Amino acid sequence: DDKSYTVLLDVGGDDAGAAALGQFSAIIKSAGDYRHFYVFNARRPLTQTPQQAVDILREIERASRIPADALVNNTNLAIETDADVIGDSAAYARAVSSISGLPLAFTCVREGLEPPCCGEILPVQIFVNAPWNESPQNIE
Repeated sequence: DDKSYTVLLDVGGDDAGAAALGQFSAIIKSAGDYRHFYVFNARRPLTQTPQQAVDILREIERASRIPADALVNNTNLAIETDADVIGDSAAYARAVSSISGLPLAFTCVREGLEPPCCGEILPVQIFVNAPWNESPQNIE
């Protein structure tokens, strides 16, 4: 309710997480100043095809009762992500956009990587070190 804040909600990658958001859908939509980004990763088991990614998007929209208005390509393999992984995801992202009818807002890319293409880039830092990694990555 406090309009002096910008709030970012990560409700998970499926309809179960989005259902919790659904209880606030009327408030969010009436405010009229929200953005609903659908974030996808082409390297996840449930979104191996663009159609699967759009199917999950539609499940999330139904559960949250808030339509998405843009896409975010967050294709990655954690610390094993290289420029080729990101570059290879460009065609997948275009297909998700085409099937869903939503624009691609940006592609997340770990700082220091320079993919061959991908449109608008959002540089990100990794602050988490998974237990199976031998050395921390970008932990500050």
